[in-house]
Amino acid sequence: MDSFLFKYFLEAICNMKKREMEVLLELLRNSKISDRQLAQKLNTFQSTVTRIRGRLEKKMLMTYTGLPDLSKLDIELISFTCGSCNNSRDQMNKCLEKMVEVFPRIVFAAKGEGMGKNCIFAAINKDFNDYTTFMGEMRLKCKDQGGEMEFFLVSTKDIIRNFNLFSAVKDLVKEEKK
Repeated sequence: MDSFLFKYFLEAICNMKKREMEVLLELLRNSKISDRQLAQKLNTFQSTVTRIRGRLEKKMLMTYTGLPDLSKLDIELISFTCGSCNNSRDQMNKCLEKMVEVFPRIVFAAKGEGMGKNCIFAAINKDFNDYTTFMGEMRLKCKDQGGEMEFFLVSTKDIIRNFNLFSAVKDLVKEEKK
């Protein structure tokens, strides 16, 4: 998430009413919970939860996506690739959008800054051979962009903590309110 979106997200969650925050945190903990169950858990009316959920979905573009244990799906690698692109930011946007379209295995892509690089993407790969094929195709697609790419590979068997927005948002809100 680029810094503008992160600041917007943090500002949005910090300006929420208490009940909205409770609903958001519970949805981050378990997005499959029904409005009825959530209302019981929060000791409020189901219609209140339904209304708040609707507002949150519109305001924050929430999606409900499961995070499977990739190693149990025989997916062995997650690759994080940082690149430097010599093109303008608009051209870089178009390039990243095309990459995501062409390579659906890319689960995250963004412009950014750091370590001499200005873009990053994360992709899931069946195994190392699949990764090398993927990167070969990626290099061909990016050859006109100039710059260079560096990567960091993670074995799905070595994941200590999977992406967990619940704990991160809860911690950010707690820190912001201090």
